[in-house]
Amino acid sequence: MGSNGLINVAVAVVVLIWLLSRQLSTRPVRERSRLGLVLIVVGVIETVSFTSQHSLSGRDVSLLALSLAIGVALAAVRGFTLSVWQEGGRTLRKGGPLTAVLWIAGSPQNVWPCAFWATPTSDRAPAPSPRGPANILLVQNTADPSTPVAGARQTLRAFGHRAAMVTVNAAGHGVDTSHGCVAAAVTRFFIQLRQPRSGTCPAAD
Repeated sequence: MGSNGLINVAVAVVVLIWLLSRQLSTRPVRERSRLGLVLIVVGVIETVSFTSQHSLSGRDVSLLALSLAIGVALAAVRGFTLSVWQEGGRTLRKGGPLTAVLWIAGSPQNVWPCAFWATPTSDRAPAPSPRGPANILLVQNTADPSTPVAGARQTLRAFGHRAAMVTVNAAGHGVDTSHGCVAAAVTRFFIQLRQPRSGTCPAAD
């Protein structure tokens, strides 16, 4: 497993621990929470967007329906594992060990449709090519933990004369382009349509 995979696993574990800590702690019951509605709307929009660009087989639809049914069933069962009581004029709730077990058991249920997905993808990652207009600017932190600078340099070489790269002596996955010499280079590229020379900028203050 590469560094990106380890980071994804670590993030998933942190999120799961956070969810379990919330479920197992005493919290007030919200009479009106829009979070569920927001998640439903986002899910519908993403589903419609995906299905409008990809054709699904009957098996794909069945797996999606099965995953949804399992998620709804586990959520309903989890509801019965919560303790709900009145205290100080407030309605409180708290989950128990079975709540945690059901959360953990339900965590991988969204993986099943992907694991058995029968429809081949139509997406193809474009390969960098030196043939074409010189209209590509790469901006890269030197200490990016997710996408190391070595990969950006390899991409720069693959594009040849078409690309330039501004390297920033900073850490993190995401370059601060709000000010400094990196901001000037990016602004010149987008506003004046002028490709800057490859170079290095100090970290933004």
